[in-house]
Amino acid sequence: MIPEWTCDQKTTWSDIVTYNDQFSG
Repeated sequence: MIPEWTCDQKTTWSDIVTYNDQFSG
């Protein structure tokens, strides 16, 4: 699952993984 805000902001894949690790893990 990738948050919608990643589409509008300069978010790197690492930030997405970190996000998923904190909120989904």
